[in-house]
Parts: sequence; structure tokens; C-alpha cells
Amino acid sequence: MQDSSLARRSLTLLFPALLGPLQLFVFGPFTLCLSKQSEFSAPFLDLAVF
Repeated sequence: MQDSSLARRSLTLLFPALLGPLQLFVFGPFTLCLSKQSEFSAPFLDLAVF
């Protein structure tokens, strides 16, 4: 009984604690790629040559 209680409490703390990193690592890159598609479509040679 005590193990299930500990697991439930851990999940209760883990979920809110992961919201910050999830927003940064999961939703952040998607938002960047979606809003700045023209920057990502430039060929590498155009960027590398001055």
C-alpha cells in the first residue's frame, strides 16, 4: 500500500515539474520552425558565403 501511495505522490509532483522543460524542449522548436519557415529554407551555401 505504501508503494502505491509513494508512486502517486511522485506523479503528482513530477507532472507540474516537467511542464517548464516540456514547454522549452517540445513546444519551443515547433513554434520557431512554424513561425520562421523562410529562415530555415535558405540554402547552406547562401549562408556560408559572405
